[in-house]
Amino acid sequence: MTWSLSGASVAGGIHALGTHGLPLFAQTPRVWTYAAMMALGSTIIPVLLMGWLVERLGASRAAILGLAGPALTALLAWALLGEHLGLSGWLGLTITTVEAAAVGGKPRLSKGGISSKGISAVPPATACNLVSTPHTGSVPAIRP
Repeated sequence: MTWSLSGASVAGGIHALGTHGLPLFAQTPRVWTYAAMMALGSTIIPVLLMGWLVERLGASRAAILGLAGPALTALLAWALLGEHLGLSGWLGLTITTVEAAAVGGKPRLSKGGISSKGISAVPPATACNLVSTPHTGSVPAIRP
């Protein structure tokens, strides 16, 4: 993940240099400080936290929690900045919240396999050894 962030930063810098030249980078220290704070607070920290969240909770649960981001942003903007949502804003916030709750209630993989209401139906693939058979080439044989 760090390499992808670094690569994107370098590519963006090369693009900016190629399209606008060196005067774009001739900014005051105050501008560079704000730019660094914005990059850290709105890109680097959130990406690293999302990676940590995926590692801790799994991709599906992290995605469901990610749906709460826009709703939380709207609520914080209302509470802290005095922003007012119109009808479409409140409608979007409600739809996003209901969607996240509906997706969060669907059956998902459990440690025992595919589950529906807590009943384990299939053993997980990670508990099996996948072995290539010499006679069939790349077709794996599953052994418990």
